Amino acid sequence: DVFDALPHPTWIMYTGKLLTLMLIVAVILSIGVVSGVLTQVAMGYYRFQMSLYLTELLGLDLFRMFCLMVLAMAAHVMAPNKYLGYFLFVLMVVADTFLWILLDVESRLVNFGSLPDYTYSDLYQFAPFTPGLRAFVAYWLLFAALVSIVGILYWQRGRETHVAARLDEFRGRWRGALRITSLTVVVAWVIVAIWIRHNTQVLNQYLTVTQQEDLAERYEKELKGPYEPLSQPRVTEVKYEIDLMPERRSMELRGTQTLVNRDTVPQSELCLNPAEGYETTIQLERGQLREDLSDLNYQVYQLEP
Repeated sequence: DVFDALPHPTWIMYTGKLLTLMLIVAVILSIGVVSGVLTQVAMGYYRFQMSLYLTELLGLDLFRMFCLMVLAMAAHVMAPNKYLGYFLFVLMVVADTFLWILLDVESRLVNFGSLPDYTYSDLYQFAPFTPGLRAFVAYWLLFAALVSIVGILYWQRGRETHVAARLDEFRGRWRGALRITSLTVVVAWVIVAIWIRHNTQVLNQYLTVTQQEDLAERYEKELKGPYEPLSQPRVTEVKYEIDLMPERRSMELRGTQTLVNRDTVPQSELCLNPAEGYETTIQLERGQLREDLSDLNYQVYQLEP
């Protein structure tokens, strides 16, 4: 009661506890860095790459842990006692892990603290995954700020535990600089969310695992019956010219495939699978495109003669 009555703002208590949690986790992760370096020395490998240790452990891993800390703080702020807070936190983590799977939603925009997949390479480090990682880190940091602001507004000071009274306190605290800050964070979060969605689901095709399985099922059902019995030519010779451009992570491929009819019957149709994810141009002499199933990456050409 005495502590709650002291003349300090609520955000100091919230921030102090959150920073303490972060410090504890940072110390544990730092022990992991030291252990990794000592292991390298013991095995005679002296290329330590401290920047990589710091980026992975005290950067990306600490960020993931930070999201869990914010979730834990939210659970304990909402719960009237610490044991219910423990249970609520576990429930929130389990729900965030499995609820989206049940709803067939796989966007990282809804899985709290989720970051896009990436690969580290000595050739180009984290590029070209860096812009995506930075965008999602900013997105979840803004969302964590919103959760923290709500936690500060709903923070219990004194012995009052009734929801109605705490909501009245919530509304009373939401004014001045805290209101301006929260509205600014909301606007920034929405802008980042729109930008990420445009890049991940508008400019690029977004398919869930279920949708991919449906396409595979369609591929078998729609194509096996009419096209499996068709006689097709066999590839007898392949010549490729491939230009690699690492600075743009792209390539240009030109090639010639020699196809020979090994069967004893003439062939009037040619079935092709254009490579998924590549821009492909097909020029076929004396052949017309008869059917183009772009969603299944399947084309059928009519040959004349």
